[in-house]
Amino acid sequence: MQPSKAETLCRHSEKTGGATCSVDRKWYFCAHIPPPFRVPPIRIRAGEGESYRALASNACSCGQEKKRTQQKEQHRRPAGGRKIENDQWLLRRPRPKQRLNMKNVIRLTCLALSLLLCACQAKKEAEVVPVYTATTPLVQDIALPRSYVANIASLRNVEIRSQQAGVLQQVYVNEGQYVKAGQPLFRIAIFGANEEVTKAKAAAEQARIDLQNVEKLAESKVVSNNAKRMAAAKLKGAEADYRLAVMRKRLSLIRAPFSGILGRIPNKQGSLIEENNLLTSLSDNAKVLVYFNISETDYLDFRLHPERYAQNPLQLVLANGEVFPAHGKILDLGGQFDSSTGTIAIRASFDNPHSLLRNGETGTVKLFVEKKQAMLIPQEAVYELQDQKYVFVVDRNNVVHQRAIKIDAEYTGAYVVSSGLQVTDRYLVDGIQKVNEGDKVRVSQVSPRAAMKLNKLNAD
Repeated sequence: MQPSKAETLCRHSEKTGGATCSVDRKWYFCAHIPPPFRVPPIRIRAGEGESYRALASNACSCGQEKKRTQQKEQHRRPAGGRKIENDQWLLRRPRPKQRLNMKNVIRLTCLALSLLLCACQAKKEAEVVPVYTATTPLVQDIALPRSYVANIASLRNVEIRSQQAGVLQQVYVNEGQYVKAGQPLFRIAIFGANEEVTKAKAAAEQARIDLQNVEKLAESKVVSNNAKRMAAAKLKGAEADYRLAVMRKRLSLIRAPFSGILGRIPNKQGSLIEENNLLTSLSDNAKVLVYFNISETDYLDFRLHPERYAQNPLQLVLANGEVFPAHGKILDLGGQFDSSTGTIAIRASFDNPHSLLRNGETGTVKLFVEKKQAMLIPQEAVYELQDQKYVFVVDRNNVVHQRAIKIDAEYTGAYVVSSGLQVTDRYLVDGIQKVNEGDKVRVSQVSPRAAMKLNKLNAD
């Protein structure tokens, strides 16, 4: 007789750790006991009208069996398994080998392509030949400045000194004050000045009376004509002493000889003044005289070619670097050369309307010389080697050659070339530190004025 489905399940449960019931002694499968390892899960469904939980509770009504069942569950739980329902256990399947994601493959491919493109671009940039700027010298007429150190002096500058001894009684002015001609400056109290005037006046009056008496006696022929002449001489001497006394008294009040600015006043009121003591100085700064020295070659050029200097006035640069607004003119030359320096002095005059310039200042005089057809090149195109200046000249085959030049002067960021270059020669304006003798280069030709403007922009 074939066993029923329930008996088959009970026997299977007996093999797999089932439990018995004390009531009917029949085998039932307990849903709380998991199947052994690597045995597929078994689902036991209850009959009609009886739930799965009731069947499980009837099969495991015994407390000891329940406890034994829990212990078995702990020992028999499959490794890596999990329970999804009360009657079923699932085992964790081994993960398959992880395959490459398609997105990652695309990303890696794009990264490799970008690196390859960057490397190719860098190689192309490394192979690019630089282009340098080339031009020809700029030829034009310029006024070339020549600078000389100058000393500035007032048109009139005098020292005011006392002409006799006394006490400084009054000081009517202050240091640095502008005074007009004839304005009182000082008063010196002279000892016995008034008495000397009175005494001289009385002596002159007495001499006049004596002359009158002698003239009457001479008319009566009591005295000779020589006596009359002697009396007249005494009168003249007495009158001269009187005028001298009056003049000495007037010298006690010192006045300004001309309009100007006062200097320092070393003596104060009440000081004892000796004869010829310095009281102050007075300077007329309406115009100033500027003295500077030029070399013998410049002197000869000035005398032999005066037309080069006639059209350009003098320019005065002050100590702070600013240019004085008024222009000057040359008055005269010195009489002889200084044998120690080999120079000769030149005197020039400048208007000083606001009295900005004072006596004793220093500055720089710029004497402009007309230079016809001057050859100009930018300073950045020139390099120096062993006290010699060079440029790179570009030939017809764009090959650079080193050439020495001579500089005549500097002119607003450029050099005036006296020899070494021709008007038609092409030279490099930039890149002179990157090329060598005999290198073949690529050049971009620009006009001379454009090269000078580029040099000015780079300098700024």
